[in-house]
Amino acid sequence: MVTIFSDVRMLEHRPPATHPERPERLQAVLRHLARIGLSNTCPTGRVRAATPEEIARAHPHLLDRLRAEVRPGVRQIEADTWMSEGSLEAGLLAAGAVVEAVDLVTSTARSSKVAACLVRPPGHHAVPDGAMGF
Repeated sequence: MVTIFSDVRMLEHRPPATHPERPERLQAVLRHLARIGLSNTCPTGRVRAATPEEIARAHPHLLDRLRAEVRPGVRQIEADTWMSEGSLEAGLLAAGAVVEAVDLVTSTARSSKVAACLVRPPGHHAVPDGAMGF
């Protein structure tokens, strides 16, 4: 069984409507899982904000830089990366979900060994000291 890690609070990361990574992508996936019944049969994982210490393991200075970018409105912070008022919380939730998923699949005490993180912003191109790629 696949444990699904997701949270509707991640929809609050709102880049411009024309950006390819937008809330509707996650909403469509969640609707499809509900439509085919998987949202009722797959267990859900714990989603929490990653701690500053957890973020610093991979991105030692990024959290401070992102905190400085939080303000009303939407602003571009990198060629493909935008921040809105809800982006920092969404990013911390996404990172925390991944930490929890890794803990789940590596723990010998848990029965579920498969996890899917349906998170945004995806963060898959972030570099140690900067946001990048959505």
